[in-house]
Amino acid sequence: MDDVAIIGAGLAGLTCGLALQRAGYAVIWLDKSRGLGGRLATRRLHNTRVDHGVRYWAPSHPKLRSLSQQLVEQGVLQPWPVQRYQQQQGRLVPQPLAQPVYSAELGLNAIAKALAAQAEPQADGFYRQHRAIALQQTDAWQITCETPEGSRQLSARAVVMALPAPQILPLLADQVAQPQLAALRAVDYAPSLSLMAGFSHRLDLNAEAWMIEPARSSPIDWIGLDSSKRGADAPPALVLQSRADFAALYLDAPDLQTAVPPLLQAAQQVLSDFSIPTWWQIHRWRYAFVQRAYPAAAMTFDDRPLVCCGDWCQAPDSAWRNLDAAYASGIAAAEAVCHLISVAP
Repeated sequence: MDDVAIIGAGLAGLTCGLALQRAGYAVIWLDKSRGLGGRLATRRLHNTRVDHGVRYWAPSHPKLRSLSQQLVEQGVLQPWPVQRYQQQQGRLVPQPLAQPVYSAELGLNAIAKALAAQAEPQADGFYRQHRAIALQQTDAWQITCETPEGSRQLSARAVVMALPAPQILPLLADQVAQPQLAALRAVDYAPSLSLMAGFSHRLDLNAEAWMIEPARSSPIDWIGLDSSKRGADAPPALVLQSRADFAALYLDAPDLQTAVPPLLQAAQQVLSDFSIPTWWQIHRWRYAFVQRAYPAAAMTFDDRPLVCCGDWCQAPDSAWRNLDAAYASGIAAAEAVCHLISVAP
């Protein structure tokens, strides 16, 4: 039996697990996907890679800034010389960047892979395509997982749930008290749709790398020249991410392709040389951006060896959001687990 099972191998889960391993605990990670990284999501399409979750890497947390430098030295990250534009009264107006911005030639998922490479043992610690479907506490935690080969049960002394709050709810519905379930239900997210699109011609905007924040009237929240992260020979590719109100109209649509024409039409109102792409793929991002957070860096349940973490856990006095919040929450969860295991009978 392992000391700690972490359900979810995004930035919060990886951060938590690595901190626990450094403290001497045996850790396993379970993730429903074939890969790792959560919103550090990269897809291989048409002889290229496209980041369809996190747009770029621009942390503020001092520890993540230190990690950025390490990843630059390892060749995982590169400074992204991107020009930021805002659409104002029909014109694209250059804007300054608030902080250094990084990209990864192999996609931002390479950050998650670099973190996972620090885990010990690498071969046995990650259970991919393991969707946790039930949780029960006996002498230890029993975790029932759905895998391609069928049902599988794993056990651990402590559990960390590093998932979006709505995905935690069904697992804890009969395990924790109503006030704690209500706190999970109160967490709110803004959804988005990510449209990845390839082109036969360059879209330069007088800059080798660019991103645009369209006017508020547009259904598009952000457009980025994703191919500028891949090197000079990469085929042109854009990522368009929608606003939450537009995404809500299509989030449960049986055919998500119906959202593509209005997004392409909206892009034509932003980019003068925009044309119909040669290929595209659209992705539902249901839990894109936290709108209402849980007011602590991690969620604990009295003295039970159970902790929840993620970017949705944000202490009221904290400045951390998004990736910074995920990292800070992962560290807080690791500290909580260390305490809970130490006081366990």
